[in-house]
Order: sequence, then C-alpha cells, then structure tokens
Amino acid sequence: MASRSISVKAKLFNGVLFNVSWLLIVLSQDAALAWLVASVHVGLHMALLGRGREEWYFVFTITAIGLVVDQLLFVSGVLQSPGAAPVAPLWLSALWPVLATTSMHAFSTLGDRPWLAAVLGAFGGYGSYRLGVSLSSIEFGTLQQSGVVLALFWALMFPTLLLVARKFTDLRKIGVGHASY
Repeated sequence: MASRSISVKAKLFNGVLFNVSWLLIVLSQDAALAWLVASVHVGLHMALLGRGREEWYFVFTITAIGLVVDQLLFVSGVLQSPGAAPVAPLWLSALWPVLATTSMHAFSTLGDRPWLAAVLGAFGGYGSYRLGVSLSSIEFGTLQQSGVVLALFWALMFPTLLLVARKFTDLRKIGVGHASY
C-alpha cells in the first residue's frame, strides 16, 4: 500500500507544517495573509512531498468542496461572525487546502481504518473548530446543536476525505492521466 511507503519523518513534517499553517491562518483572520500562508504551505508541501498532478487535483477539489462547506456552515447557523452577514470569511476557507495536504501523508494510514478515522474526525474536527472559535472572531451559531453538527459532519467527512485521497493515489499508481511515451 502506498500509505505505508511514506516515511515517518515525512509524516511528521507534514503534520507539523499543517499545524503551523493552521495556527497562522486562524490567528491572521485576514483573507490575503491566510491565502498567502496556504499558498506557501501547499507550494512547500508539493516541492518536498508532493505526489504530482493527482495530488494537485485532490487539493484543488477539496478546496472547492471546503469553500461550499464553509458557506453552508454559516448559512445554516452552525457558525457565525458577530455583526456580519451569514457568510464564511475567506480566511477560514484557506484552511481547506492546508488540510488536504495531510490526507495522502500524515493521515494516510487512517484510510485503512474508517471507524478510527470517523472517531478522530468527530473529536478532531470539533476540537479544531472549538480552538479556532477561541482564537478568532468566529463563534458557534445560534443553532443549539452546533458542536454536535460539527462532530457528526467531521465523523463523515474525515473518512470520506481519506477515501478520496486514496482514490487519487490509486489513479497515480495505475498511471491514469499520464501520457506514456
């Protein structure tokens, strides 16, 4: 399996890079700075650990999905920015490409354990939002069950993210999308 071929050092680097970028993005609360951090993160990640075109497609796909998810979380009232329209701030969406870079690396072995990925997704996803709320101007919304909604969402999203990452990795292994000369 490809996930086992990733070195422990590479996984550790990937995880540390994710956490540093996550913190910088959340603390910035500035769209331009957040997307600059995300761009540097993805560029550095791809230069050192990247898996070619398939991983680029994966990161772009997850980023697009994340932009929609963020908007849905705000429109539905799960999250809110006090005094602002129910629209997710753009800096928040810069977290999605950063997260996407961990799916084929730091978290890749969880793809073989969907139940563990679901449990870690529920607790880690909610915990990430909880910490983000405490460090930023974003708040849990008026929806009473915001924490439960986030935990359930990430219990489904995290294993799905890892499954999709595996599919993109499998495409690379079989050479789909590569010209053979």
